[in-house]
Amino acid sequence: MDKNTVSGIALIAIILIASFYFFSPPKPAKTENKVKADTTIASSPKTTSASRDTSKSTPIADTVAKPKVNLNVPAGWESITKGEKREYTLENEKLRVRVSSKGGMINYAELKNYKTSDQKPLILMDSVSHYGYRFPVGNIVINTEELYFTPSAQSANSITMTASLPNGSAIKQIYTLKNDSDYMVSNKLVLEGMKDVIPNNISYFFLNWNSLIMRNEHDSTISKANTTLFYRNVGELPAYLSETKDDSENIKKPTDWISFKQQFFCQTLISTGKPFEGADLSTQQVSGNTYNKRLGAELTFPYDHSAKETYNMKFYFGPLDYHVMRKMDLDLERQIPLGWSFFLIAWVNRFIVIPAFGFLSGFISNYGIIILL
Repeated sequence: MDKNTVSGIALIAIILIASFYFFSPPKPAKTENKVKADTTIASSPKTTSASRDTSKSTPIADTVAKPKVNLNVPAGWESITKGEKREYTLENEKLRVRVSSKGGMINYAELKNYKTSDQKPLILMDSVSHYGYRFPVGNIVINTEELYFTPSAQSANSITMTASLPNGSAIKQIYTLKNDSDYMVSNKLVLEGMKDVIPNNISYFFLNWNSLIMRNEHDSTISKANTTLFYRNVGELPAYLSETKDDSENIKKPTDWISFKQQFFCQTLISTGKPFEGADLSTQQVSGNTYNKRLGAELTFPYDHSAKETYNMKFYFGPLDYHVMRKMDLDLERQIPLGWSFFLIAWVNRFIVIPAFGFLSGFISNYGIIILL
């Protein structure tokens, strides 16, 4: 490097260090970068498939408590409470997800171009995550997590998981992962003929999403301190729960998205149609170094008793990449700690630090070294 380049990098480092020292917010300081420290980018070939994959994730001792549900089912539902658990894979160049026949839900999400600090696959969602819709049916609450779905339609980049109910009604979950969709998985819930199943006096149902967030970075203390739950109410800026203690929030406003955020990555559920009508959110500290925290969200969905109702959503499984998130125009980039409450420091981070980080990443593959610079 010539003298000017060295001087420029030194100046950037001074600005970065000074910004954290003088302008760090009252909550624990976070790293402002779009990806993780102590990790290395790993190249992987292009792949697009929706083939059945019966391999299981590595067993994990800790589990998340499932939402309480009455295991009794209405007459005629018995057949979909029994079955063989199978997994179906969707993937593109950047992301690999698996959809389980039990619950019809995504139960695995892996970022293909990243590794953990100890060079293992970087997994954001696995079998410790629980994701199920809860419907009142008479005096019974049905949880889709306990039902078995079958693939009723399948293509190279999409799969439809269907639970067929009596009288021709059905619950369908449709997942699509296109080659050009980066880290975004389209998630569509379709309720057919459920107006005759859900009582007339009920105008809502729930989605329970609970997960133990896996530690993917080297330093457990810093990783835990940067793990929390973000959300954005319609027409407002994003907010988040405490990062330093157990916390909860009962939201009674329409909500655009909910995000389980860790130090350098996140898994976000975005409503692209009707907003969620409310949300009960929680974070809980956990012991040990395997997981960062336990995060939970119970989301309220409106129900109009139409013959067919469709709920359009998207999952984002990916890095806290400022440029990727910015172009979504959803304020997702505000999960990145750039000093948003201070105009000057936010400006420096957005227009000096992040471009410098991108420039250096073209020469240095280890992001931990870049951060130290």
